[in-house]
Amino acid sequence: MTTDNLGTVASIQYGKFLIDFQGELLTLEVGRNLPYKMQKELVVGDIVEMKRKGDEWRIVNKRKRRNALTRLKGKLRRPRKQVIAANIDLAVIVAAKRNPKFHPGLIDRYLILCRYGGIDPMICINKADLEGDVEDLDQLSWYRDRLGIPVVLTSAHAAQGLDALKAVIHGKTAVLVGNSGVGKTSLVNAVLPQLDLKVADVDRFGDGRHTTTYSGLYEWEPGSYLIDTPGIRSLEVSLIPKDTLPIGFPEFQEYLGGCAFSNCTHDHEPQCGVFDAVERGEISASRYESYLSILASYEQD
Repeated sequence: MTTDNLGTVASIQYGKFLIDFQGELLTLEVGRNLPYKMQKELVVGDIVEMKRKGDEWRIVNKRKRRNALTRLKGKLRRPRKQVIAANIDLAVIVAAKRNPKFHPGLIDRYLILCRYGGIDPMICINKADLEGDVEDLDQLSWYRDRLGIPVVLTSAHAAQGLDALKAVIHGKTAVLVGNSGVGKTSLVNAVLPQLDLKVADVDRFGDGRHTTTYSGLYEWEPGSYLIDTPGIRSLEVSLIPKDTLPIGFPEFQEYLGGCAFSNCTHDHEPQCGVFDAVERGEISASRYESYLSILASYEQD
């Protein structure tokens, strides 16, 4: 099948699939335009093969994904894998300066999922116009300078930093992920104001509210796409084997040779090269604490 018959899943809701196909959006229904067996396989970003029958287009096949961003969803004892989006060039991890509170640990968990899924990450700190010194978020310099992760400060409300964000995501399919209430949908509206997607303020406790209930893919310039996703309150990463956790902490790599044990978890073992590097200030103490917290969560499951 030629590339002329390829479309991209733009959204899925209420048994209907919106397909970005040859410059227009097609609405396909499960059973009518889409085989039932494919209903639970498709996610936003999937590339599908289309075939015309009479006046209608149908999905006949799904192309192999080049990558996917996956998380666990559901109760801890019976979680299930959920693919957030597929065929992604960049994951924009959105956090807020405050309202809701900045949680670097959540960023670290997303970095693990990105590295494991083969997706390049960037960090966007939204609501940068709020009072307080954003440079107090000292971990940002570690992400940017030591790990080489792009970091931008934005305010969707005050239209600040949007050009810097667009410069990084231009020409890419970028998925916005993060906590509820950090302003992912507001950023999509700022880039594509004609969409006017529904947003909500944080509640009186400073927590985000779930406004976006399904993922959606939007083209904001030719060849440049944004995927908005529902917010979360917490992020479980135990779908990733525990011994591969350091994939999300690449700064550990150069110190692994200093560990006395090849299976060192960098937690309690003696003669640990990673722990020694933390003691010398060569690895961020807060990043190391984040690693230990994630490691401990495996023992709780």
